[in-house]
Amino acid sequence: MVGKAASLELPLSPQYYHRTAHGKINHLSFYFISLALKGLIDLGWVKVKKGYQRFGTNEITRLRASGELLNVFATVGCQWLELAPRKELILLRDKDPVTKWKIALPVPNTKAVKKMRSNLKKYNAFIAKQAICLHMTNAQLKQVKSSRVANMNPSLLNFNHTALYRVFSRGDMTKGGRFYGGWWQSLRNLKRNPYRPYLTINGLATGEIDYSELHPRFLYERFGATPPPGDQYDDGWRDPSVPYSKDVEPYETRRGLFKTVFNAILNNEGNRIELKEKRVEAKKCGLTIRGIKATLLKKHPLLKRVAKSGIGLEFQYLDSRIAEHVMMLLLEQGIPCLPVHDSFIVPRHQANELRKAMDDAFRAIIGKPSKLKPLEAYRSGFLLPFKPNGEVDNLEMYKMHSESLHNGFVQSWLNCQAGNAPPRQ
Repeated sequence: MVGKAASLELPLSPQYYHRTAHGKINHLSFYFISLALKGLIDLGWVKVKKGYQRFGTNEITRLRASGELLNVFATVGCQWLELAPRKELILLRDKDPVTKWKIALPVPNTKAVKKMRSNLKKYNAFIAKQAICLHMTNAQLKQVKSSRVANMNPSLLNFNHTALYRVFSRGDMTKGGRFYGGWWQSLRNLKRNPYRPYLTINGLATGEIDYSELHPRFLYERFGATPPPGDQYDDGWRDPSVPYSKDVEPYETRRGLFKTVFNAILNNEGNRIELKEKRVEAKKCGLTIRGIKATLLKKHPLLKRVAKSGIGLEFQYLDSRIAEHVMMLLLEQGIPCLPVHDSFIVPRHQANELRKAMDDAFRAIIGKPSKLKPLEAYRSGFLLPFKPNGEVDNLEMYKMHSESLHNGFVQSWLNCQAGNAPPRQ
């Protein structure tokens, strides 16, 4: 999203640049970057927020458009572009045993890795040709950009950032492997901030389908056991005045806490589960993180057998394989699909094809039928405006649409499809 809030991250240390070294920026030199940045500053075209390293925190320098450059961006608006994907599509990381910082490792050039890379190249080439946006008014988009979610993700509304990459962990190509890089993945789908339901693909309404209780199923499959009946994240507590439903309060928040702690136990490799950001929320429900953990261990004794093992990374590898299968099945049908780990978003009229692909993928990897959630509802920010007398205000409606960033973005995509395409970036 072009504007004052958009920023560009730029490392300003020579250590990040090298023509041949693995994990370094190799298509631009540090000298070139330094020279270009000096020119932008001298022209007054950028404002710089310098990065720093302190106490294990590594903040990268950020640039924001300013002056004449910002005016040009404002005039041009948010245009659809087909961006070239990053060169490194498969990443392998580990933790430095001393500093505990993440470090990049060379990726083995095995047959399996070549296949992953080939599939991802095909997917990225296809998804780069789609227009993915939010069906929101400009005022709503400003609210999203100023939200806490956006503060943690400065590139949140950069609609052209569609290329994905996979990240494997602990120096092991069977741990992790999830897909990252799509701007939509930073959107939260909570009732407080329901952003993902506003997504459009090529101007079309979308729908999202999620696998239900995926990692609990993986856990019981691993040990050949049968999970307890009912909701795997339900602790059995009931409000006498409200029948149980996982989608209504007070059960929704409570269930979300149990799900978070369940996954934390799977991913934990040490002795403690902190979840500091969840303590306040748990307290409001009359719970503690320690109490939730104890309840889960009682309901799911298998968790005791995997505690501190970090088995969650192996489960992430499983769900990443399923995700790859789903994406490639839909790609063969020409259906754009946006993954968010274990859920997927497609044009709403193609939800049945998505459901079939998700079930086929689950059967192919796990060997059993899937358990899927219902299709999520779609939302639009362009609600019909009414006059005081109750009639639809057509002029206001047309104005709201014609001036919207969404419609401008989709229109620029349509222009490109008609042959008026800008050069590939």
